[in-house]
Amino acid sequence: MKWTWNIGVWLFVACIALGNGLAGGVLYAGGPPQPYYADYVIGRIVIADEVSTDNLSVVACIAGCHVYESEGASIDEDGSYRLALHPEDRRLSGRAAIVYLLNDYGKIRANETVVFSGGFKTHQLNLTFNESLPVPPDLPDLPAVGDELVPLVPKYAMVFGISVIIVSVLVGKRRLGHKLIG
Repeated sequence: MKWTWNIGVWLFVACIALGNGLAGGVLYAGGPPQPYYADYVIGRIVIADEVSTDNLSVVACIAGCHVYESEGASIDEDGSYRLALHPEDRRLSGRAAIVYLLNDYGKIRANETVVFSGGFKTHQLNLTFNESLPVPPDLPDLPAVGDELVPLVPKYAMVFGISVIIVSVLVGKRRLGHKLIG
């Protein structure tokens, strides 16, 4: 009986020690989970070329655009913008966000980056770009397809047909007029 009592006491002590170790790990893990919010990036855009802000937007990518790309933010007439960074993956906190300027034909990378914190911060960031904006590609000069004279055939056939009808009517009136007189 004494032997089972010793085993029971040792099991109880082991459970208390194990539970204390697990609870201590939770208590010393930095506290409860912190709230996760969006970061905002605001500022102005400085482009070397004088371009219109029509059809321009700003996006930011974290860990590559295939991992996270923010929604496009429009640019005001004075060049100011407001961009929200709110990825679903909390592991992206602490990584650099690369900012791009987009138009209809491509994007260019800004010289500045911002570190995403996920803690409802507002970053003031004026963006500069060394590259010029992508432009539409030049359309190639294509050779003419087919024979150049083929489209003219129907026009000349119509003129020829109308001419034949007019001449036949005139010739027919003369012959008819000679038969009645003679």
